Amino acid sequence: MFGGPGKRGPVRSDISTVEQIISWLLLAGLGAVGLAVYLTGQTYDPTLFSLSPEQLAPARPATEAETETARPAAIQGREGSAAALTDPVGDALRVAVPGGWQRSGELERFSASNLYEKINGRAEQYEAYDVVSLTCQTVTPPGDTGEYIDVFVYDMGTIEGAFGIYAIERSPDEPAVGLGRDGFSSGASLFFWHGTYYIQVLSSSTGETLAAAARQIGARLAAGLPDSGAPVAGLDQVPRRGLMPGTIQYFRRDALSLGFLTNTFVGQYDVDGAEVTAFVALLPSEAAADSILEEYRAYLADFGEVEAAQRGGAPGWRGDLGGFHDVVFRRGGTVAGVTLVEDADLAERGAARLWEELASRGPSSGDEAAAGN
Repeated sequence: MFGGPGKRGPVRSDISTVEQIISWLLLAGLGAVGLAVYLTGQTYDPTLFSLSPEQLAPARPATEAETETARPAAIQGREGSAAALTDPVGDALRVAVPGGWQRSGELERFSASNLYEKINGRAEQYEAYDVVSLTCQTVTPPGDTGEYIDVFVYDMGTIEGAFGIYAIERSPDEPAVGLGRDGFSSGASLFFWHGTYYIQVLSSSTGETLAAAARQIGARLAAGLPDSGAPVAGLDQVPRRGLMPGTIQYFRRDALSLGFLTNTFVGQYDVDGAEVTAFVALLPSEAAADSILEEYRAYLADFGEVEAAQRGGAPGWRGDLGGFHDVVFRRGGTVAGVTLVEDADLAERGAARLWEELASRGPSSGDEAAAGN
């Protein structure tokens, strides 16, 4: 055996003439390759790294037809509708620029498929509400101040989608602004919901000059963009007793981070001086509501203890998730309840109030609301 401790392998000292000739030929070949590379490097081709005249020519402005082609399908119009001939967002942005200010660059447009290029890390949140497009414009004040305002107009496609994304990003602690259907300010920046649009007017600093310009831009956008005035479907079904102002949110899907909970309103309620999270999910039928209720039961069983808790003869469940309590029930096409309440009695009282208000609307109110969605 070779290669053991203190031993060497066999050494062959007899090299044949053929092997020696092959070795010398290989060395000669490598030398020839090296010489060829050296000689080639001495020849300079001046066109090798130069730019063509076409590349040095100034960029040609896009034609109107090319600009229209680049617009998202929602702006080009749907199935030959009159919207195909209009650009409400672009038009509103162009006239929203304050006097003396100027646009910095052209409008930027993004569809749902490439929204991540502009707001990477947040695009999925907008996609959850079926965003249609985003149109952006930067404007700058007179002089070389280095300040600017970025304007983002999200077309969410539906009033429910616009309300949903706005409510998710709304900060109840920030001052309200009288723009659109609802809005708030943060420093010199504005955020508001208007019809199917969610609008952000983002100032680069907090100075009063930018704040005044932002308010002017916001007012012009609200005046220039359409709003049918139609209500958010199902919002009137949310119980109002104890609802804390500015806390109601809408989730098209994945409410409370539960994949099975869709078309759901969530809010914070004052129950005997304590804050409780409650939800109301509007389903298309009692059968669909029963299916969601069963998935909720399975969720509670997977992560804690669950027991039946009928209310007014309707099915329901009570769950203990390691000291956090959920109480959930079905009424017609509605599934409602309270979630992650630290006190079991408080959870029961919160659920009882939800039931009382929903029951006071009559036996078919939940089904009618679900049918409207």
